Amino acid sequence: MSLDDNMAHQHPCACCALLVDCKVKNQELQAFIAKREWGMEQDLTRYQYRDSFKRNRLKEIEELKATAASQKANLTSQIEELKKDLKEKTCQLNEAQKQLKLAQDDDVCAKLRRDLRMAEVREKDSTQARISEHRGFEEQLRRAQEDLTTKDKEILALHKAKNEFLCRLTDEGEGPVHARTCVSRGG
Repeated sequence: MSLDDNMAHQHPCACCALLVDCKVKNQELQAFIAKREWGMEQDLTRYQYRDSFKRNRLKEIEELKATAASQKANLTSQIEELKKDLKEKTCQLNEAQKQLKLAQDDDVCAKLRRDLRMAEVREKDSTQARISEHRGFEEQLRRAQEDLTTKDKEILALHKAKNEFLCRLTDEGEGPVHARTCVSRGG
């Protein structure tokens, strides 16, 4: 005689009720476990998405930093070249002025004055154009640096959200989460 048959023989009503109750409890427990497993799978999927998003952001930031560093180096080199060129032009203008003062003939002086004025106008226009161009590069660099600052803040926020998620899993005892991954209990 089996255990179920023995219990049914001794207390048929009580055993049947207990057996039915156990089956119901078992079904409820299975449903609860399935629900919890589904919830953990959803949490894991969200975490994996955030982790992938963070890695992509970090890659973009590194590329922007490399681009900004390259642009800064190019701008610095171009500015130095411009300063050198301006220095040479200034020397040439000073020499032209000396030649103008030394010239005795009125026609020669008038021609030298015209040439000097034209050279000054051309050099001024060229210098202004280069300065405007470099200001445009400086504005691009400033915007790139602002974009880097914004992305750094986004990465910090993602780190914070990740730590909060890992802390919540550790506190609730869910998942294979190591306690040291929770950096800050205070958020």
